[in-house]
Amino acid sequence: MDEKKKKLDDILEGYKPIPMKRMFYPRGMKLSEDFVNAFHREYDRLVGEGLNPKTLVERFGKAMSFHVNDPRKYKLLDEEKAAEEQAKLDALEEGKKKKSRKKGDTYGMGDSHADSGDSD
Repeated sequence: MDEKKKKLDDILEGYKPIPMKRMFYPRGMKLSEDFVNAFHREYDRLVGEGLNPKTLVERFGKAMSFHVNDPRKYKLLDEEKAAEEQAKLDALEEGKKKKSRKKGDTYGMGDSHADSGDSD
């Protein structure tokens, strides 16, 4: 009888439902779209490299805990990006000025009305 009970337990073990906890999004937490997109990009890259997608989210959390105390670089990156954008705007403005000079604008030099056709 003990052997039959063991077989029954082995069979039932394969059919036992796996208990699942309901998960809710953390209250009051709204991740930026940039962060979510960067996460998706990195997740897809790592899955493409062969990492197990089932354990990857947990491993992400563990890795993030190591980076919490890293020195922040985003302020410097934001400043560099703003400086690059300002340089592009300045170059664009300079290009517009050069283009308008080529079209014949005199910037008030006074000779634009010199030959108006009123000669005798």
